[in-house]
Amino acid sequence: MSNAQVQLQPDRWEALHESYLRLALPWRLGELAVGLGRARSFSDHNAHQQDVKVFLDQCVYFIEWLMPDVQPAWQADLLKLKQELVVWLANWPAIWDNAEQRAAVATQAGCWSDKFLQHSGLLDPEINPR
Repeated sequence: MSNAQVQLQPDRWEALHESYLRLALPWRLGELAVGLGRARSFSDHNAHQQDVKVFLDQCVYFIEWLMPDVQPAWQADLLKLKQELVVWLANWPAIWDNAEQRAAVATQAGCWSDKFLQHSGLLDPEINPR
């Protein structure tokens, strides 16, 4: 069983919240990008339905926790993404069971991941030296 298959209990969400807020903003945006990227890559296998749902749930929380600290221009993107995530999660069993819908969600999650990774600046060698 993967770590994502374990549903986070409310106290674990609080621990995640505290840990997440200790990160610098670029890293928090990066964590959002990673969660979306995981949702994209895990969507390729039927056995990962619950994993992907957990990643998407986590991204909703990340967005809520990011909103007070991001530039207004990014808030619009975050709100749009959050709306998409809420719709996906509300329809999750049907989306997962439809190969075309699942592929479309995976593709869109990947696009959002790429966008927020760019927003994060983590690809900039001055922010994230190797």
